[in-house]
Amino acid sequence: MRAFAKGDRGNEIVDIQVKLSALGYGLGPSGADGCFGELTEEAVKKFQSDRKLTANGIVDEATWKALVGATYKLGSRLLYLRAPFFRGDDVRELQISLNTLGFNTGKVDGIYGETTERAVREFQRNYGLPSDGIFGPSTFTAMRNLRHLLDGKVSHIFPDPHRDQPSAISVFHSRRIAVDLVGLDGAKRQDGGEEADISQDLGMRLGNLLELLGANVYYIENEQSCITSDPVELYVGFGLSSSPNHKSCGSTVLYCSSVDELDDGHFDERSEMMATLRINIIISTGKCTSAGRH
Repeated sequence: MRAFAKGDRGNEIVDIQVKLSALGYGLGPSGADGCFGELTEEAVKKFQSDRKLTANGIVDEATWKALVGATYKLGSRLLYLRAPFFRGDDVRELQISLNTLGFNTGKVDGIYGETTERAVREFQRNYGLPSDGIFGPSTFTAMRNLRHLLDGKVSHIFPDPHRDQPSAISVFHSRRIAVDLVGLDGAKRQDGGEEADISQDLGMRLGNLLELLGANVYYIENEQSCITSDPVELYVGFGLSSSPNHKSCGSTVLYCSSVDELDDGHFDERSEMMATLRINIIISTGKCTSAGRH
């Protein structure tokens, strides 16, 4: 769009003035007369300053988009995930309300992105509405019915757990990972299968998957195997039926700074990210200096 400044006239100026007036920026007794005069320029500068834009009194594309977005009120239009994202004061109000109710939208930025859509879906699910992520009349009514909870409450801005979070693929790419194919001696499953056979099968399957994700995989095939030429960043092994607690079942993820510390209970925060990827195996990080059983 072309930029509009002091001295311009026309229907575009009327549109700008109507929006400024609706937002409470005074234009004097002449009102929306289609003439970009001093009062209109001052109103534009005040609006730009309030929106942290360059306060030069010129309605360029950035100022126009901010002006349009500022005129939207919650419930005046459908909001849903699209490209480009919806932007506006209605989205900002929605984010504040959702955060106040405990549904995390991440940063309150007036942008209807993926995190805000997830929060809307969660709100809809909890309220018994179709969880489609579309903020329309039914969802607006449901939120309006909770005004008694929203009025006077403080909106909490939660950190966005999904923003800047590495994916599983990026986490494993180029990692040097040792996969133990041996398992624990003596342990038997109820079906009579030797744990070594089971561990080898699971290890090979896991190794193939890790290679597909871009990892450099080293296989430990016996007790004498040792990785010495190239330090290993991750060690992966299966401890099937090895818990002394007979009530144990299912799977557990452990993380520690070295293989030897698995039994010592010393955990390392640096490897927590890998363990919390919900991989149902035992994981430890650090240089693998021996292939002793664990």
